[in-house]
Amino acid sequence: MFICTAALMAAACGGKKSETEPADVVVMFHKSLTALEFEQASGLCCEGKAEEYVASFENAYKEAMAQDAAAAEIAAGMLAGEEVLVGETARDKDIRTVFYTIGDGCGNTKEKIAVLKKVEREWKIAEIKDR
Repeated sequence: MFICTAALMAAACGGKKSETEPADVVVMFHKSLTALEFEQASGLCCEGKAEEYVASFENAYKEAMAQDAAAAEIAAGMLAGEEVLVGETARDKDIRTVFYTIGDGCGNTKEKIAVLKKVEREWKIAEIKDR
């Protein structure tokens, strides 16, 4: 009986795919960026400032690798352990502003703001800035 009820409820909802929330996009973006998955991080961005942010991060990593690969790998490993703590999300029509903090697990934090826009029915990061 339970299986039939669940099947009927799923059919009534039309199997509609749930939307990824702006805060989740911000977390995925930072996880991709700190895992050095630059293409995946760029895929979560609109064209413009956010893509430039990813490109600058990637360029800094490549420069560090060219100067001292061992130190760059250690730094990359430390970045991979960063925590993203999402605060509030402000709403304004089709724009969402996510306030969040990045922490390194040692008490060091950086407050950030992500501005997201809907692009083809998906939330994309348009800009990342310091708070």
